[in-house]
Amino acid sequence: MLRARPDFVAIRNNLSLAYQNLGQLDRAIAAAREVLTHDPHNVHALGNLTRFLVLAGQLAEAAVMAEQMKAIPPLNVDIAVKQAEALSFLGDDVAILTIFDQLKDHDEDPGSSALLHHLAAVAALRQGKAVAARRRWQKALKLNPSLELAVGNLADLDLPVDKRNAPWPYTIEYWLQRSTAEELIREISSQRNEEAMRRAARRFLQRHPQIAVILPLLIERGDPFGREFAVRVAGLAQTPELLAALAAFAQSQVGPTQLRLQAAQFAQRGGALGNGTVRFWRGGAW
Repeated sequence: MLRARPDFVAIRNNLSLAYQNLGQLDRAIAAAREVLTHDPHNVHALGNLTRFLVLAGQLAEAAVMAEQMKAIPPLNVDIAVKQAEALSFLGDDVAILTIFDQLKDHDEDPGSSALLHHLAAVAALRQGKAVAARRRWQKALKLNPSLELAVGNLADLDLPVDKRNAPWPYTIEYWLQRSTAEELIREISSQRNEEAMRRAARRFLQRHPQIAVILPLLIERGDPFGREFAVRVAGLAQTPELLAALAAFAQSQVGPTQLRLQAAQFAQRGGALGNGTVRFWRGGAW
């Protein structure tokens, strides 16, 4: 198709997504950049490129692409979803809620609208607006009753406060290729003791530096499995950056109490919490 129509940007956008799904991030990024040479204001390419750069650990450049994308008005649900999707990987909750509020008709496409309501609910809860978040997840499920992301978050919101993980925009499969996660697990589990496991984890992160960038993002806003996976790997590797992420999570108000306590123990063991008293959020209070 591209030999016949090299300027067909929709095909190039789909090609970039295909590369990303195959775990070929470099080719996905190159394909998305190629779209922008033909159409510099293509929202799908800007959104895809933002997300690909986050997954590649290139957060600074991802933020630049996101700013270009945010300058384009969300004229329909399709554009709004692509913007909100990319911004959710950067944790830009204010921008997501602005896009949601700017859109005039949220229900023109039930499937896309449901996802947009879900992402707006995540952003709202991260801003402390639990009532608005619940309302948007409920609307998402009216539009698409099988949207598992909304089902999971809404069910989690009904758990006792000390057991909640919500909100999360996407599950771990959106952040890490399954083959990459399985490779890491194999390398760690094949070691005989904790110190050998730590060395194996650090070697893996040196070979895959983007994973060291993604793990703190999973700790901050991953789904239940993704967050626990990231906490355990970070607690094992104990690099300065991962210890800082564990300390920040331990002293936050998100995530289950027991997992934050575990993160605090990892951070303390690595010297990231310092000496003296540490404030800890439990049962809805400090």
